[in-house]
Amino acid sequence: MKKCFFLFLLASVVTFGQYYNERTTAENFEYSNIHFKSYYLNPYGLAGFKEIAAGFISDPFLKLKINPANLPEMEESDLLFYLDFRGDWTEADYYDGYAVPTFSERIAYPYYTPDRRWNSLSRTEPEPIVSLGFISRPISEITDKFYLGGSYEYLRKNESYNEFPYGIYYYNYYYDALGYRTGSEYSSPSVYRYLGADELTNNGHFFSLFAGLEISDDIKIGVGMNGVVHTRDGKYANTYRDEYSSTGEGDWSSAQSVGREQKYDHLDFTAGVKYKLTKTLSLGFKAGMLNGTADQSYEAYNYYYSQNNKPDTSSTWYYYFSDGSTSQTWTLDGKTTYIGFDFQKSFRGGKELHGYYKYSYSGLDLNTFSSINDTNRSSSRSQYISDWYMYKGHSAARDNRTGRGERNIKSHEGVLNFRWNLTGRSSLSAGVYYNMVSTTVDTREPVKAYRVSDYTNSSSGGSNSNYFLKLIEDKTLVWNYTSEYTTLQIPVIFCTQLGERWEMLIGVARISNAWNIEESTSAYFTKRERTDADTSKIETDFSEKYLYPDKKLTEDLARFMMQFKMNITGDLSARVMFEPSFDPYIRVAQWWLAFEARL
Repeated sequence: MKKCFFLFLLASVVTFGQYYNERTTAENFEYSNIHFKSYYLNPYGLAGFKEIAAGFISDPFLKLKINPANLPEMEESDLLFYLDFRGDWTEADYYDGYAVPTFSERIAYPYYTPDRRWNSLSRTEPEPIVSLGFISRPISEITDKFYLGGSYEYLRKNESYNEFPYGIYYYNYYYDALGYRTGSEYSSPSVYRYLGADELTNNGHFFSLFAGLEISDDIKIGVGMNGVVHTRDGKYANTYRDEYSSTGEGDWSSAQSVGREQKYDHLDFTAGVKYKLTKTLSLGFKAGMLNGTADQSYEAYNYYYSQNNKPDTSSTWYYYFSDGSTSQTWTLDGKTTYIGFDFQKSFRGGKELHGYYKYSYSGLDLNTFSSINDTNRSSSRSQYISDWYMYKGHSAARDNRTGRGERNIKSHEGVLNFRWNLTGRSSLSAGVYYNMVSTTVDTREPVKAYRVSDYTNSSSGGSNSNYFLKLIEDKTLVWNYTSEYTTLQIPVIFCTQLGERWEMLIGVARISNAWNIEESTSAYFTKRERTDADTSKIETDFSEKYLYPDKKLTEDLARFMMQFKMNITGDLSARVMFEPSFDPYIRVAQWWLAFEARL
């Protein structure tokens, strides 16, 4: 049989705003910055310095992130204990959830184009409320060459509820799935209720364990394990009932409930070795594997009922009924494997050159399910003296689909840092950080969709009209998404001692980010049947392709941080860090308070 192919260029609008039939369920998976990435304790992870801290700031926990064989210098202590409390940097996400009005005088969900970076990184999790870490020499009486350590961070935060940006179907009081207007703003009550502002609860547990052994003066080995258990869920339910109209015979009720649940966990195992090649040059290697699973679900129920006087009893009446539900699930599971190399080279005059490179690959399987149902019934009658007008209508929509796909992520990360110990009391670090992340998502989603609208109008003057439209589709949607993100960051960090007890750190970073996004959706139809009044048209074995223009985005930032550290005693210190913001005015955008003790 001959196959046909149609091509569409999607700039802004391709369908009526209520039903986005070219979208796939996979587009609404919410991918977090903690998904399928190794966890580590970052004592200097302010928003503008989170990525570069490990390569530019000398800290025992940051060195272990680069290589578990980077054993710390404990001096005369057998235990190093770390504690911090953190504030969040609040930034606008790529997609901002908004409150949804129950009733609107126009269409409740106008078409908008979400930021397409959302599909590669949907959200950044907030900072933990407390962070703990320790490094010890547990058998120092026997040997001081063995190290054991770990960390734990706890996250809990309530956030405002927000909807997904790539919904397939949006329930609308006034329109059915085929775009036919089913209600009038003059028929609805004048009471407005705004939903969507309930809370989502964010809970997370982040932990790590690591151990290392100094085999000789030239060889060190280390192993590590880290894990994440994270949930994010929220619900809201709203019911409203009101009576209106001058006769008291009117009634209106509304019920809406929405629930979202997200779960993620992973375990990550890594091992590394460090070899001192010469007195001034050390080389390191590490490798690891992470296994994780992310489950997400979405349930929505919408019910509206309106009645003004009694149908078929009063001379003038209005009746409307709507009932809809959505059930969707996503499961993403797979592995991340990675390898890394690092080196340290010392020069005369207290100068050092540090660098590392890490390559990681995530191969993830995605499974989706979606079931959408919507039913509307409406009727009305109006009369003026002996003239009357009557209207009756019915509409329904069903959309069922189960999909499979893959998400593959490749990352190339590297640091080159030159550190100069200017004096015995101050040092300067400067260099470059580079990271390129390529994300590809390919999904295949069979769809069975059914939509029907049936309405009749009649009047005493003999003006009658009928409207009937039915659309049945059996198709498979293939979604292809590619995103390439690159960041180039150039930090300069200056540390100095202020007297015997105080130390100061100042950091400046110039950051350049860029995104290149390509996206397309192909619809392979087995059958599409369209019935318009008494005319039916059946099409089989054809394709449609929806192309989005390539998206290229750039972002240039400048970030600044400052830290003051007070050495309370020789074994106890406290430090406060903050990162200011200059837009729209000067303010402290993020702060940290940390304590470090040596026992």
